[in-house]
Amino acid sequence: QKGKPWLYETLISPIDFPILKTETELLQERESKASQVIRYYNLDKNVASAQISGLMAELKGQNIDSDFASDVVDAFTEIYDRGIISSYEEEGASGKGVILVQKDKRAVQVPEREVYDVEYAVKTLRHMVVSEDRQEYADSLFNQYRFQDYIAPNLIFDQKKTDQIHLQAIDYISPTKGMVYTGQLIVSEGEIVTAEVAQLLDSYKQEYESSFGYSGSFYGLFFGHFIVILVIF
Repeated sequence: QKGKPWLYETLISPIDFPILKTETELLQERESKASQVIRYYNLDKNVASAQISGLMAELKGQNIDSDFASDVVDAFTEIYDRGIISSYEEEGASGKGVILVQKDKRAVQVPEREVYDVEYAVKTLRHMVVSEDRQEYADSLFNQYRFQDYIAPNLIFDQKKTDQIHLQAIDYISPTKGMVYTGQLIVSEGEIVTAEVAQLLDSYKQEYESSFGYSGSFYGLFFGHFIVILVIF
């Protein structure tokens, strides 16, 4: 019993066995997983290529400084490479977690703070291409060519996959939290049985019974013995 001394000889593990989590630990972990929703996005590469192509077509043939035009295209490319969602508020993003992005047939985890929403992407674009020495020139071009119109979300939220991943995260919780190996001390003679030691003993008992002992019904065991003895007679 917990809180009482171990009255038997020192117990050294004769087998390797996993340490099982308590029901309380499993419940807490499920509740924690249930409250954490990782949103799933599909990267649409066509958005970036279409928007940048449209921008380049707009700038082509215009009396625009070539270095400035190149800076604008480079800025657009960098922003689209990071990824753009429609809106932090609409997507429920906090900027502190992670999202899953489907890229080239595999999903990768990306910190939320590394992607833009449309509003932040426009502000970043202006900051990237507007410097003090060409502030007036750049502002007039922003107003004339409406660069912000070429900012569009290329990370498309997938509700179905988000729900699937969320359910999987709740369902696939490991029932164990470590291992005890052969020869490792479980409890010493006279040691007070703490909650941790009790969990080790319960884990050892379950593994021992499943591997070497019998953990079924006593009446089933008795009836089986009765049949064997009856057959012998």
